[in-house]
Amino acid sequence: MVDDAEWSRVWAAYGSGGPRGLLDEYERMTGFRETDLYAVLHHRIDLYGPPCPRCETVLRTPVAYKCFECGHVLRTGNDSGGRKGLASSVVNRPAGE
Repeated sequence: MVDDAEWSRVWAAYGSGGPRGLLDEYERMTGFRETDLYAVLHHRIDLYGPPCPRCETVLRTPVAYKCFECGHVLRTGNDSGGRKGLASSVVNRPAGE
């Protein structure tokens, strides 16, 4: 996993050297030779949430309401975590509408 500062370096390498540049910079930083560009794109730590307060497993997203490893509920499903849109309005609609 790479943090924001490391991601800036990796992304800059992509801008100057394309996919090969990105993969080379990732290897310099981590010591691991990744061959799949898309795998590196998913190693950005801010795509995931903080550790679960109960089991310490990293949450799947920054706005996760539940840890799917241990089942700990961080907030109720009615709290959209700041997300707005059709899905939250449909889920939160009173019965009979």
